[in-house]
Amino acid sequence: MLSIFAHYSESFLISSELTVNDLAIGQHATVTHFNDAELGHHLMEMGVIPGETITLERIAPMGDPIAVRVSDLLLMMRRQEASMICVEECNVDL
Repeated sequence: MLSIFAHYSESFLISSELTVNDLAIGQHATVTHFNDAELGHHLMEMGVIPGETITLERIAPMGDPIAVRVSDLLLMMRRQEASMICVEECNVDL
């Protein structure tokens, strides 16, 4: 029984991918890819394209939704959607 718990806890807790959900307010990152193809297609139509810089601008008082800035657009999205956008940290001040 313990080995089953250890197996499941490892798969849920270990994740090396950084997503928009992991960003702090004001933190910049570069979009790398999407974990959901359908959502990724929808976001790319709105300008969230791999290689673009994305910034977490605001978080609603209850934590959901969030506002992100991509280029000159301010987009609102749910945390669940933000968790599908994989990013890498960007150390450039914009």
